Amino acid sequence: MQFISCSNDLRKYLDMPFEDNIEFNAISTDTRSIEKDSLFIAIKGPNFDGNNYIDEAFNKGAAAVLCSDEKYKDNPNKACIYVSSVKDALIQVATNICDEFKGKKILVTGSNGKTTCTFLLSNSLPNCSSTIGNFNNEIGLPLSVMQADRESEYLVLEAGAGKPGDIAILSQVVKPHLGLITSISESHTEFLGDIEGVFKEKTSMLKNIEKDGTFIIGYEFENEDEDKNENLFSDFSEKDISIKKINLDIVNLNLAIFRSNEERLKYFKDSMMCMYSEKPLCIVKFSDDMSSMSFDYHFDHWDEGFSERGFSSRLIGLQNIKNIILIARCLDELQKENTSDNFIENLRKTLLSTEVQSFSRLKHSSWHSGAYLIDDSYNANPASVKAAIEMLSFASSDKFERRILILGDMLELKNPIKSHVEIGNFIYDKGIDVLITFGDLAEKVAHTVEETAKKRGIVTPLKCLSYKNEDEDTLRNLLEDFIKKDDIVIIKGSRGMRMERFI
Repeated sequence: MQFISCSNDLRKYLDMPFEDNIEFNAISTDTRSIEKDSLFIAIKGPNFDGNNYIDEAFNKGAAAVLCSDEKYKDNPNKACIYVSSVKDALIQVATNICDEFKGKKILVTGSNGKTTCTFLLSNSLPNCSSTIGNFNNEIGLPLSVMQADRESEYLVLEAGAGKPGDIAILSQVVKPHLGLITSISESHTEFLGDIEGVFKEKTSMLKNIEKDGTFIIGYEFENEDEDKNENLFSDFSEKDISIKKINLDIVNLNLAIFRSNEERLKYFKDSMMCMYSEKPLCIVKFSDDMSSMSFDYHFDHWDEGFSERGFSSRLIGLQNIKNIILIARCLDELQKENTSDNFIENLRKTLLSTEVQSFSRLKHSSWHSGAYLIDDSYNANPASVKAAIEMLSFASSDKFERRILILGDMLELKNPIKSHVEIGNFIYDKGIDVLITFGDLAEKVAHTVEETAKKRGIVTPLKCLSYKNEDEDTLRNLLEDFIKKDDIVIIKGSRGMRMERFI
């Protein structure tokens, strides 16, 4: 049963006196999709006011309403629960529920991979409730908590940061036993200042982790300075928190990448002949159609010494290798208090399940002329774009004639031009055949490639085509004729660019 399934559940966690009880079978904040016998929560924001839709909610079958409209303050209608601030009420309800929750609470945040990691964790743990969809802000997280199962053993929640202070607020609500930061990279720097601002925002959850809890962070940005941030972690040493830092700059890891078993066998044969060959940290093999991968990796298992582990997965790409490694480490920690289940084996099953394939934001499909399309258009920042470029560079040249990246602007960055130039430098020698950009900022990527080639006095290593925002129809028409049967294409861009419109 959900924590909030009737009006008196709500009143309990709001510290309000009980009234005639009203049961509901769903919770909604949008009258356009409201279900019969549901609770309607009237959210008031800068550009909308849910209080204006209360009558509509009742007309569509809502059983009860939580609102801040003062005309319901002393209203005898017990179906209307008045609070001075709905947002504050949601925070209070979620905080009280999390304080009461008897199981283990896990909070996941990070610049990239938090939704993937939340999914993998919640599907690898038994009897687990989790974040609903992408409900990860000060409204969404409480809604997920309210609809969690009272009998769950684990509660896995995702926390997003759009502005300073978000993670501190959400972690104070949850008070996690295990906190995971999937990555620290340039994301939302328009609001968080710079990468140090991102670091401070994400790590603000440390002060709210339960005593004897665990904090795991996957480092990913190149200019990470251990000594510089060591003071931050030492400040919390007296809280009895186990802090575990994993260096996972996945793009720069010592990798061995294979596209076939033949390549893999040849590699090991050559390595055995060279007594000084460096053993790679991670050995990866991608399937011919890039729809799956398998990898083995070596790692320091903290207290247990050096270990080796392997996975096969329908989630592909270097970013997902990083995500899987992080989740495995989290499961190792949680496994210490559970001997009846094998969490790692649950993870292995999840990675090969049909659910993970449908969950993946990388949508594989046939496209124009039968080309192979990987739709990664959900969102973009420098780290995730680099990961997409790396993934595309691994595509087999035997199977695909051209590797094509269609890239839209990366938004919400403090220094967007610098970030796009950085991508241009990164993509230059990655073996990509065609770069097609859409938007004024993404055009800087193509210009950087062309300028670099000009300075070196050589032919551009990849064909660059650039289109501005007003060229939407021109680009759409080009794609219909330009894309060929033996191409593999990745399309990517920030959410605001709506790159899915070209699919």
